[in-house]
Amino acid sequence: MSSLLFSAFTFEAYLNHVGNIVIPFWNELDRLPYYKKLNVITTHIGITPDASKRPYQTIKSLFRFRNSIAHGRSQILAPDPRITDIHDNLSNYGKPTTEWEDYCSIDNVNTAINDVQQIITDIHKAYLKRHPPQRFPIYNPSFKVKVHHTFQYTPLKVF
Repeated sequence: MSSLLFSAFTFEAYLNHVGNIVIPFWNELDRLPYYKKLNVITTHIGITPDASKRPYQTIKSLFRFRNSIAHGRSQILAPDPRITDIHDNLSNYGKPTTEWEDYCSIDNVNTAINDVQQIITDIHKAYLKRHPPQRFPIYNPSFKVKVHHTFQYTPLKVF
């Protein structure tokens, strides 16, 4: 559960990070839902996401999960008395579960992590195409360190 939640948090934090860089009036958009923020950013940098396919389809499911946890509601659940396979674990026989409980699987965790990373990578690449980094390393003589712009896990601001 926590990996799924942190994947959603990571994605929205990245949207806020990028939005603040590429959209001068981002503070006015800060309260928008994630999908509207994503739309503003991708339109601005020239990406056309397809919400019906991965990785963007995953984000929709991930935020439905996140919202069901963040805005919990009481539910009345009825047991499902059907056995779907004779080899099912009978200790869970008839145990009702919520949609968010069903979403908590290692497969969904792996998909969410990979798809969030893919979208972040796509946004970052598209941003760098429009705003290329400096073509030379930046040198700071007081620290005797050469800092090169690297792709992964680097802020979008060019120093």
